[in-house]
Amino acid sequence: MRQVHRLGLTALFVVALALSTLALPALAVTGNGRLQVIHMDVGQGDGAVLISPLGEVAVIDNGPGGTPAMGVTVPNQLKALGITTIKHHFASHYHSDHISGTDDIVNAGITIQNGWDRGGSYTTAAYTTYKNTLGAKRHTIVKNQIVTLDSLSTHPVFIKCVDLAGAGLSGGSEENNLCLILKVTYGEFDEVFGGDTPGFNSGSYVNVEAPASLEIGKAEVYKVHHHGSATSSSAVWLSAMQPKIGVISCGNGNSYHHPTADALSRLHAASVHTYWTELGSGVAPDPAWDKVANGQVRISATWAGAGVDSISGNGFADTFTNSGVAPDQTAPVVAVTAPNGGENWPIASSQVITWTATDNVGVTTVDLAYSIDGGVTFDGVIATGIANSGSYDWTVPDAATATARVMVSAHDAVGLVGVHASDADFAISTVASGVGDLTLAASLGVYPNPCGGGGTRVLYSVPRAGMVDVNVYDIAGRLVRRLASGSVAGGEHPLEWDGRDENGTNAPSGVYLVRLHGAAGVEKTQRLVLFR
Repeated sequence: MRQVHRLGLTALFVVALALSTLALPALAVTGNGRLQVIHMDVGQGDGAVLISPLGEVAVIDNGPGGTPAMGVTVPNQLKALGITTIKHHFASHYHSDHISGTDDIVNAGITIQNGWDRGGSYTTAAYTTYKNTLGAKRHTIVKNQIVTLDSLSTHPVFIKCVDLAGAGLSGGSEENNLCLILKVTYGEFDEVFGGDTPGFNSGSYVNVEAPASLEIGKAEVYKVHHHGSATSSSAVWLSAMQPKIGVISCGNGNSYHHPTADALSRLHAASVHTYWTELGSGVAPDPAWDKVANGQVRISATWAGAGVDSISGNGFADTFTNSGVAPDQTAPVVAVTAPNGGENWPIASSQVITWTATDNVGVTTVDLAYSIDGGVTFDGVIATGIANSGSYDWTVPDAATATARVMVSAHDAVGLVGVHASDADFAISTVASGVGDLTLAASLGVYPNPCGGGGTRVLYSVPRAGMVDVNVYDIAGRLVRRLASGSVAGGEHPLEWDGRDENGTNAPSGVYLVRLHGAAGVEKTQRLVLFR
């Protein structure tokens, strides 16, 4: 069963706030990054405002004109929203309770840039006033035409004419049979507006909902047809659309007894929670399913799949969720398993980098890089855009260092990246390591070089166990600092010089010599530049 979360905010004054600001100068409408759908209180009629995330405005019907039961005219409701320009105005059909307020809007100084309807004509004073008010701005919409708000946005709002003029049926001259059926789509959010479209063959009405249901698709919100009349909202229509929310626009004391028990029973059976602009004069609302705003019913929608939308009015603020799947916001999780600290990988040797990388949806590609400065920078490119196999055969580059690390970056399909580097330093050496390996040759390296006042790393190797001395001399050959003296095992050994002399005083900037002297004639010297 679809659930609507009811927060029960008894102190919510959405419509009361609008009423309190009617006397203030109108401000230009500003988008808030969400689609706002305001079902105006127009009494016994229909009228809704769309405010796009970027602040463009469309109106779908605008009521019968005059002052509704709750006492706020349509122009004043629009002004309270800061609306000075309506980019697109849609007339679902030509009955006066849907279009009579068009001239009131324009006479109040609000500009209508484009009007959309089914074309043709109608022999009433309300239609004539509507036609004359729009003049050359009036356009005939056609089946499957899409009108767009925020056309340059990543997430525009589409208003599609799914059907009109009786969905191909012979509906005679009955105006309700000819209604536009509009679907408003913002990403994974949809709301359907169909004016007074009938869903049953009754008198002059034909069942337009049945053929239209084959094209409508699913929608979270349904502006209930014909104010909740008995001939609206058929089970076939509701089954095709599967709405979670139904909004009923009706007027107190209306002579049609809207909304009806027949329509409400079908809506409830389809698990649709309904929200009414006014109480009407028909069936009483069921507290488990129905809420009455006595004013505007407002919807705030996000484009995201499984995103949370809200519906609010006087005394209530509930939430519901969009269709679709929530966008992926989880980056891959990565762990480098080798090299991960302490290894010695000789230059030009073939080594295997291993890692694990997982993602809630899937890792698409992996990049590998290496650092020779302990992970401060990863300027060495190993491979990019490779498969997440978990291993990579690497020919170790000629970049001898005691402070190497490898970094793995894993990418997913939406561009999120997970990164992990070796937890500790490993060595890239000029010789193979290992005590007793008689093929070893002595080596000496200093990294970084030149070095700053913070010092440098010294990496030396000897072919076998024996006595060694590692010292720093100035360019004149005077001892500056003794780094190592004594017996060591064969293999590679790291040291550090902190840039100080034997007395603990900072050595001045200049050129120094790092010298390795060992048993069996081992002699190595490296030139070092120190700067401060």
